[in-house]
Amino acid sequence: MSAEHILPKEILNEISWNGTMVRVGGWAGQPVGELRNLGIKALTAKILCREHNEGLSELDSVFVKLWRFIDAANEDPERVPDEVHLPGPLVERAFFKLLCGVLASRGNKLPQVWGHLLRGRLNWPNGTGLHVVEHGRERAHTRQFHLQVDTDPPGGLGSILSLTTHVCGPVFRLVITPEQPGTRRPSQLVFQLPDKAKTMHLDWPEGMSTGRGVRYTKKGEYEVPDTSWPECE
Repeated sequence: MSAEHILPKEILNEISWNGTMVRVGGWAGQPVGELRNLGIKALTAKILCREHNEGLSELDSVFVKLWRFIDAANEDPERVPDEVHLPGPLVERAFFKLLCGVLASRGNKLPQVWGHLLRGRLNWPNGTGLHVVEHGRERAHTRQFHLQVDTDPPGGLGSILSLTTHVCGPVFRLVITPEQPGTRRPSQLVFQLPDKAKTMHLDWPEGMSTGRGVRYTKKGEYEVPDTSWPECE
């Protein structure tokens, strides 16, 4: 088994302070809702052997594209095209790799069948897979990274329901146990700006997507003091 960053190192470097520390929530041992500054080198987990880890580099690549598009659509729209296409199944597996990494970092033994799902050798059961959560309320753009493994019972070591991940504001949920809320396998995410829209198309094989899209509308700008790195001042 070889250690692998749970998030692509390109993203960790971009959201880090001085290329060494990142502010995250939901990591091993953290209480729900707590954010903590952790070293990039600590955010690794042993999921697969080195050969198989290297074979999943396409998942890291698509996750980087997703992250950078969502981040730029709000902060620097001219940096990205008006439309981009990403393969939905790879995005789904990228979030699944994240879940596997989080669980492995906590010492959980992953089911053997998960390895086949991670490498795209099995189809996801009905009602599971990638969802986008629509909260029906305003969300702030943030480059902090937060994840939460949802279990039954909550906060316990029971069955895994889903992984909820905040990516620069939008909330993604990788559903393991069916009947969790959210739009399953959306066809597009639309980021509506005052004068244009930035659209991320998620391309799925026929019959895999609900065909629904999710729209985010930018309401304005705000300023808050930067408290991400109080101990570094």
